[in-house]
Amino acid sequence: MASSPKHLTAMIALSGALAITTTACGGDGAAAYDWRDRDIAWKYGPTPPSASAEHLLGTGKKRGTPIAEGWRCTLRGGTQLTVKPFKLASEHELFGEVKLMVNLYDRDSQRITILSSDTISEQSASFAFELDLATAERLYDLILYFKKV
Repeated sequence: MASSPKHLTAMIALSGALAITTTACGGDGAAAYDWRDRDIAWKYGPTPPSASAEHLLGTGKKRGTPIAEGWRCTLRGGTQLTVKPFKLASEHELFGEVKLMVNLYDRDSQRITILSSDTISEQSASFAFELDLATAERLYDLILYFKKV
């Protein structure tokens, strides 16, 4: 099936617009990736039946609201992992009672290490952890859970 001149003109115009957009947004379209400065994916674990009561309360799975609606996890400078709450609860029954356990995993889902935060409170729920370069480079994602202090 042959393309009509109108279709070819539209395709050429679209290709030109994409080239201009790509150039304006960063050159050749390939964004520079720096493993030393990146967001780190996270999720909660464990789930019932192995989850502790504190974890279920902290995530909001068991009565009430979660300690935070989510977490912002970032690696900066290749050595500092920060974990900050997104929309921290103004009050929670577990403030002062639990800490956040941070499990680091590589791309093959192999656990690298486990880090433990200080006690979570309404004034202190953001944490920074120093990592060695070898650990930071392998880091792919996190599993977070709450543990009684």
